[in-house]
Amino acid sequence: MITSFAGFLNRIVQLLDGEDVAGTVLDSDTLRTIARMGELRVYRDVESRFNQKAFSALTSLNNAVSIPADLSKVTKIWTDGKPLEAVTEEFLRNENDYQRSGDCKYFATAGNQLIFSPPLTDGTAINGRYQYRMEPLETAWPNAFFTAYEDLFVYAALVEGEPFYGALPEKLALWTQRYLDIKNSIEYDERNIAYNASSIRVRPSVRVLR
Repeated sequence: MITSFAGFLNRIVQLLDGEDVAGTVLDSDTLRTIARMGELRVYRDVESRFNQKAFSALTSLNNAVSIPADLSKVTKIWTDGKPLEAVTEEFLRNENDYQRSGDCKYFATAGNQLIFSPPLTDGTAINGRYQYRMEPLETAWPNAFFTAYEDLFVYAALVEGEPFYGALPEKLALWTQRYLDIKNSIEYDERNIAYNASSIRVRPSVRVLR
């Protein structure tokens, strides 16, 4: 169990260089950079209850809303109870060039904004959730996500930090697979956290039946 940020760095070094952490060729600044790169990959890649927030009081103006400063990835967005599909900015702007009308179906990231098609009227409420970047573990130790899944962060750091230490291909392949295995296991567990495996039922949407 890792109990400090220094312990997090030591764990990275142990997997790189063995138990003699004092013998590493990586300086402390590089190690801190590698650790943060790993954190950011986790917050971007992994959909978890620990790194999600609801959008707060977003309303459209000129068919756009500002992206929260800590947003890493949009999880879900809906308007008037209808989920929207994520598309590229180019696709969405092409749709709007054709002056599509009706219920909004799509959203895209455009710089520091989200934009929509067909266009939203001003004042439309935007609801949903997004994955956010937590404060650096170095200055905000620990967070609940790391406490629950510390190995995920370690292997993410090893994969992201490869340009700094030049791992052997077989080592990098092993660490990458280990990261993906943990990630997939977490996301499976998170999706099913509210259910008992013996009683899951799929229910049709009432909206579809109307």
